[in-house]
Amino acid sequence: MIRAEEVEFSYNTRVVLRGVSFRIGDGEMVGMIGPNGSGKTTLLRLMSGILRPVSGNINIAINGLSFEPFYIKRRSVAKYVSVLPQNPVVPDDFTVEDVVLMGRYAVSRSISYNRDDYDICLRAMSDVGIAHLKDRLVGQLSGGELKRALIARTLAQETDIVLLDEPTANLDIAGKEKIMALIVKRCRERNMTLVVVMHDIGLAARHMPRLILISDGKIIADGEPGVVLSEENILGAYGIETEVLWYRGELVIKPQTGNKEEER
Repeated sequence: MIRAEEVEFSYNTRVVLRGVSFRIGDGEMVGMIGPNGSGKTTLLRLMSGILRPVSGNINIAINGLSFEPFYIKRRSVAKYVSVLPQNPVVPDDFTVEDVVLMGRYAVSRSISYNRDDYDICLRAMSDVGIAHLKDRLVGQLSGGELKRALIARTLAQETDIVLLDEPTANLDIAGKEKIMALIVKRCRERNMTLVVVMHDIGLAARHMPRLILISDGKIIADGEPGVVLSEENILGAYGIETEVLWYRGELVIKPQTGNKEEER
C-alpha cells in the first residue's frame, strides 16, 4: 500500500503540492492526470524516495514491512519499487540488453547476473516488441524504441510497486494502446501496484480503473474515470470547456472552441 498524508512540497519558494492525501491499495492501478506543472511528476518522485516532503509523509507498506522511501537506501527501495522517470539518461554505447538488465541489479541474488536474470529480461523485451533489438546500441534507437527498452527494464525489475512517468511518450497511437494494455496485463497478473502519470486523459480513461486528477498542486477528483472526467472537473483543472460522451462503452472527451477565461 502507498499512503500519502497531507503532503506539502516546494521548490525553493514555489509551492508544488498542497496538502495531498490518498491511499493506493495492493495491486491497485491508478492513473495520475492533470495539466503541465500541476505536481504529478513531483508526487511520483516523492513516492520513489528521490524527494522528501516539506511536511506530511509518504509511507509504503509491503509484506509486513513499512517505510518512508526517502529515508532508506536507494537499492533497498528498488527491491520493492521500480520507477520509469520522464527523461532518463542512458549511455549511447549500452546495448538494449544492457539497459534492460539494469532492472535486475537491485533484485539479483548475486553480484553478477544469472540465467534467470537473462531469461526475465528476454521475456520483458519480447513483451514490448524489441527482442530483435537486444544487441543494438542505445544511440542507434529511435525515441519510441528507447522508450520500449526502458519499459522493458522497469518490467524486468519485477517489483511489488511500479511507478511510471509518461510511459507512452514518443510512441504512435497503436504503440500507446499496446504498451498500456501490456503494462496493465503484466501488473494484473503479478498483482503489482501500478501508478502511472499520464497526459493523455483519453488513454488514461481506457486503461486505468482509477484516476487521480491534480491541479495547482491539489487533488480535485479521485475515483473511476467516468466520475473524475466530468465536464466540470476538466474545466476546473485544464480551463477548457469540453463535452464528455459515452460511445460504445468508452469515454469520449470533445474539447469545445474557446475556454472560460477567453469568454470573460
